[in-house]
Amino acid sequence: VCNHAIKLGIQGVNISVFECVKAKMKTGKFEPKPIPYEVMQSIEKLDKSRFTKTEQFHVDLFLFSFYAGGMANLDVEYLNWESIKDNPIVYERMKVTKEANVPLINKAKVIIEKYKSKSYADYVLPVFTHKHVTEKQRREKVERLSRQVNKTLEKVRKIVKYQDKITWYAARGS
Repeated sequence: VCNHAIKLGIQGVNISVFECVKAKMKTGKFEPKPIPYEVMQSIEKLDKSRFTKTEQFHVDLFLFSFYAGGMANLDVEYLNWESIKDNPIVYERMKVTKEANVPLINKAKVIIEKYKSKSYADYVLPVFTHKHVTEKQRREKVERLSRQVNKTLEKVRKIVKYQDKITWYAARGS
């Protein structure tokens, strides 16, 4: 927050108060681990009858992220019809408020069509319902769904016999 305030030129920001904890705040360099394309192909070809309808939806969300050029899960969840009226998909990234343009490939279109009738309001995928009116309710739904998708992806990982952990986030770098 303070660094952002400094960039905005807000007066009176004193970042030096964090000097005493600076060493503990440093995080190691994060290197995303992409999933090999062969593993992604195995996930695409999975016999989905092994999964519940909800788990199938989780796999489709993961694949949609991959097909949409590594779209972040948050951006997938909040994707609206205005963003996909033309090709490419044009949307504002939630985390960094930058515009993204990604091609809308046929595999992504198939997923969109599959869930079109189940979606609520202006959302492309059926993540939110009439119960999610406040930002807090939507945020909690996003957190729950991300955990559930990752749990399903653990099941997927075992079926495709992939050694490393597969998370929804992994679709971004893959």
